[in-house]
Amino acid sequence: YGDLMASTVYGYPMQVMTLYEKRKIAERSLAALQEAIQLSTSSDYTQKSQTICWEIQFMTGKCYEKIASTLREEMYSSNCKEDACPARSYETIMTSAIRNYSEAFVGAQKAEQSSGGPDKSCIGGSSHGALECLYRLHASRFKVLISAIRRVREECELAELEAFRITSVAWFDESNQSSSDGVRGKTWDIFADCVDSLSHCRRVISLFHRAAYRLAQAYSWAPAFHNPDCDLTLGSKQAVPATKSYRIRGLDTGSCAESAAVVMTTLFEKRRTQLCAVWVTTSARPPPFEVLNDSLRKYDALRLKYIRAYIDCMRVCERRDKIETLLVCTATSNQDLPGFYEASASLRGGDPGKHAKQSLLRGSGRSFMTKVKLN
Repeated sequence: YGDLMASTVYGYPMQVMTLYEKRKIAERSLAALQEAIQLSTSSDYTQKSQTICWEIQFMTGKCYEKIASTLREEMYSSNCKEDACPARSYETIMTSAIRNYSEAFVGAQKAEQSSGGPDKSCIGGSSHGALECLYRLHASRFKVLISAIRRVREECELAELEAFRITSVAWFDESNQSSSDGVRGKTWDIFADCVDSLSHCRRVISLFHRAAYRLAQAYSWAPAFHNPDCDLTLGSKQAVPATKSYRIRGLDTGSCAESAAVVMTTLFEKRRTQLCAVWVTTSARPPPFEVLNDSLRKYDALRLKYIRAYIDCMRVCERRDKIETLLVCTATSNQDLPGFYEASASLRGGDPGKHAKQSLLRGSGRSFMTKVKLN
């Protein structure tokens, strides 16, 4: 599964993984994980299994989601009618991902209850546990919604109805279900439910950076969830009518971009000598799945995603001072391990020299902060 991190083939040169390659690796990973669950529950062995099934089930869900992501552009059947449409492979596989996440969450809750509660020594959003499962479940539901409203206009309604079938398998708060039969009402119900879950993660652990990122993304996309035919030139600057925005925790009646900026700013409110260093925490004896979550390749991909999102928010909200402050901080920050990896890879594995003395803004055009600066 580690080979799937960031959907990138690592080594020299680094390159984006093809969809076929990504799907095949995910399928092999899935087969191994499913076999692990089957063996751990088998009565054919006298020795008690040490496998933690909910952790395996969580990773099974991630494999299903990776496979589904390679099928997202699958065409809809030509036999689709207004009230029925044959399920695409994407829908079938993504529904399996949601179900596995949901079952893993239940298993993680039971495990924490039996052990006296979650391990508070390794909080931070990258640690494993029931809250991690809860976040992944609803973040994945939210990503299904985004994928639906980004379809071309002729397929948008079909995609949104498909997304509702996938995401309604598991709710964070079933009171978010309304009696609306229309596609706009169904989409807004799921959207409100996803935002409630992400807000919950942030309330439980304030350092849960991934929940903050997804929450800001949700606020930014609110105008499109309200109306996919909205004026895209205005983007997140648009507002959602108060008759609907009241259901979205943290979304103001003004510019949606401003609500997103409030959330993203919390991740960059301190001047740090090492960007994003506080975002990754690891327990003293991390299990294999936590090691996967904290791998350097994922760390490097995540921090680039968050910094780009922060810059986008500040740019849309016209907060030039915030962007300038970030660049000043970056210019005085030394390279860390991901920066060292990039410097070494650019030399085909050679000695990059005194990398710790180099600014994050220096280096080849492939370095992550150079990419940010060009954007």
